[in-house]
Amino acid sequence: MKRLSIPSLLIISSLLFSGQSIHAAKAKTKAPVEKNAFELYPEDFSAILQDALRHSASKNFDEAVSCFDERIYSYRKEEANEKTIMRLDLISADVQKQVREYKKLRMEKASKKIDLSNSKNIPTAEDYLSRLAAISNKLRDLGQQIQSSGVSGYPYYLSRFILGINEEPDSGLAGTIEVEFNTELGQLMDSVWGKCNESCRIIENALSESNIFTNREALANADSELDKIVLYTEELTKIYSLNSKLKGKHTRTQRENADFSTSMKAVNTLCNEGKKFFSILALLQDELKESHPMPENKIVSIRSENDSYANGLVASASNLTAWGKTAAASAKSHALATLSSMQNENLSWQRLAVPYRQASYKAEAKCTQSAIAMWVSIANYYADTGKLLYEEDAAACEKLKGYMQGSDGFYYPSRCVKDLENLKSNIRKDKAALEECKTKLNNGYIYRSNFIRQQELISENSTKISELEKDFNSIESDAEGKLLKAQLARNEIEIYYNRAMTFNEKNNFQQSFANLQSANNAYSRLSDDLKNDGDIQSEIFMKLANLRQNIIENQQPVFNREIRGIKTLARTEYYAGDFEKASSYLTQADSKREMWSKLLDITLEPDTELERIKNFVNTAIAIKEGREIQPYDAKAPEMRQNLSLAGKYYEKGSELLKQGKRKEAEPYFNKATEKINQVKIYYPRNKIASVLSLKITKILDEKNFEEIFKSKVAELKQVNYSTRNSLAQESYSSLLDLYEMNSSYPGLKSLIENAEYAMGLKQKPADRSGLTKAANLAKEAQELLGKAGRDTILLQQAKEKAQAAIELDPDNSVAVTVLDEIALRTGQQAAVVLNAADEALYQSALADLQKNKVFDANAKLTQLMKNSVNARSAKVIKLKKRIEAQL
Repeated sequence: MKRLSIPSLLIISSLLFSGQSIHAAKAKTKAPVEKNAFELYPEDFSAILQDALRHSASKNFDEAVSCFDERIYSYRKEEANEKTIMRLDLISADVQKQVREYKKLRMEKASKKIDLSNSKNIPTAEDYLSRLAAISNKLRDLGQQIQSSGVSGYPYYLSRFILGINEEPDSGLAGTIEVEFNTELGQLMDSVWGKCNESCRIIENALSESNIFTNREALANADSELDKIVLYTEELTKIYSLNSKLKGKHTRTQRENADFSTSMKAVNTLCNEGKKFFSILALLQDELKESHPMPENKIVSIRSENDSYANGLVASASNLTAWGKTAAASAKSHALATLSSMQNENLSWQRLAVPYRQASYKAEAKCTQSAIAMWVSIANYYADTGKLLYEEDAAACEKLKGYMQGSDGFYYPSRCVKDLENLKSNIRKDKAALEECKTKLNNGYIYRSNFIRQQELISENSTKISELEKDFNSIESDAEGKLLKAQLARNEIEIYYNRAMTFNEKNNFQQSFANLQSANNAYSRLSDDLKNDGDIQSEIFMKLANLRQNIIENQQPVFNREIRGIKTLARTEYYAGDFEKASSYLTQADSKREMWSKLLDITLEPDTELERIKNFVNTAIAIKEGREIQPYDAKAPEMRQNLSLAGKYYEKGSELLKQGKRKEAEPYFNKATEKINQVKIYYPRNKIASVLSLKITKILDEKNFEEIFKSKVAELKQVNYSTRNSLAQESYSSLLDLYEMNSSYPGLKSLIENAEYAMGLKQKPADRSGLTKAANLAKEAQELLGKAGRDTILLQQAKEKAQAAIELDPDNSVAVTVLDEIALRTGQQAAVVLNAADEALYQSALADLQKNKVFDANAKLTQLMKNSVNARSAKVIKLKKRIEAQL
């Protein structure tokens, strides 16, 4: 039968750090002691020791201890002397007492079901193993006492039963209990090591190729496992320290204790360092996931005080460099080196140390690779943006020069001055930004070999940007000179403009219009100066155009009211017979309409109502002026003298005729007729001359005069007086002359009255049907006006109906209101406004015409007329007529 050995101290150490079970560890122990190891001893002695060893190997420790029963206290006892026996009996009693203590401890363990393979029971295990060690240590002390009593016979065998034989350290009663101690201790440490092994597996998984840079969850789990391992090392150390309670052959050596302590400290340190390393890995994972989108506008980004894109890359690259250094330091950790130097590979924690070291190298490489990529991205961004900065600044510089070239006939110094200041500011920022770029790239100096060309490009673009500044002084000087000329021109125009504004606010149309005209004239006169700054020219043009429109908006209602008032006054004076005063009012209306026409820059449509009144007045004046000698006429004295002589000749002839001296009277009547004819040359309808002529006819042919009179009336009755032409006017004068001769002639008065109605010399009283029709027309016009809005067709229809109503009833207030409202609505729409470009073209054409460049002016006029709005402009039409007259 082979004897089985108990694991040695080395095996216990192995159990602390390997993933193997206590049973697997036994397979690596020395070979069992062969039977010949006991040949020096009697058969029965060897049998007892071998039985105990066999039970110990099977962990039947109660059976193993029971092998050392009463037999061992009497074995070869008879060979000892009495004194020795007495002494040994006393010691044997103590041995038996310790055996009883052992059995009691075993019974207590069984009754309490103490499980020493669970690390949760460390306090209980500590108590149990301490008591077990105390029993074993006591037995060894007793065995030493027995051994000192003799080296042969009864003392020798009794001490060997207790202490065992040297060839087999697990033999003997004390050895058996020590084997149980180490077995229980090993199981307890195995349970802790199992947890350590699982933590190492989790950590190894987190640090694997597939997880280390991507799996945050695995990394977080591994991080918590480091904390657990620290706790586990504390548990292992506490369990291992129980070895110190055991004395005897299984006591740990000083080297073993030192190696264990060093290993635990190194693992503890590595776990604490690992916490920092894992935090770096977490940051690295975040950084690798982080995207750094290129800004949409690189120029705006690099010019900003906080270039978030570049700063973010620089910060990330700097972090990667720092993390790489930390990872490199982790690979060279003293704790790792300590574990690697352990002779016993189980104490080196390979399952933790190897993945940790490999992860450190991987992290360092990844950080370096990513940092280089980022520094190259930063350098490319700076180099590319530097080129963009130069291109933009160069384009801006060319734009400045373009402002001062006058290619479109205008210069733009105000833009130039403003943009020049912006460009100066941008160049300062751009140069500073590029210098800052170079400074920031210095932070990645260790990787400089990867972006040397980009740094050179940054410097080149910075130099090119600086060279743009050399033309600034000449550009600025030219711009300021031209700007001053344009500003002076603007100031002069604005004097009139401001006055026009003031008068317009006071509703003084005449003065506001006069100053607007002055401003427009100044604008035309100073057009060459204004070309020195197209923006100022455009500004002034818009101000004048807006002022003009404002005046139109303010004065349109006033203009309409004044025209309406003038019409009323003219009509009143006309019907009162004061035709000259009515005419003066009409002249005022013409003057206001002419001014309004100039303001709107159109030829106003004829005012039907005004023209009708004017025709009436002109007809009346024409008739009146034909029948009376006007005092302002240069011929007036001569004409009055002729009439006076004609009268005298008529009186003389009449006197002679009454005396029966017809022959003597006729020469006087002939002379009178001669003078009358001299007057009629200039005043064919003169009342005095005409009546005197009729009197001469009557006195010379009184017998036939009545028939002549009747025939004359009949002839005048056939005339169409509504034409108001010269025939109508002459016929009307003849009617008055006839009435002067015979006011009682039947139907003559009625004929004169109808002629006056037809010629508009009198307002025919409206009959009821006429008033009703006028009211209906006015109502229809009002309804159309309500629907029309700005619809020109509906407005025209409303206007026609209102005018028809006024013809029937001049006092129809509804029709008057409709006409005034139509005038208000259409007045502003009628205004013609040339845009700035067309106004400049008009001024240029006008200037060409004044310089006799007729064909050039005509070419520009043709261009103007392409815009249909311009074709309505009164001044453009006037220019067209002047050009056509010279072609």
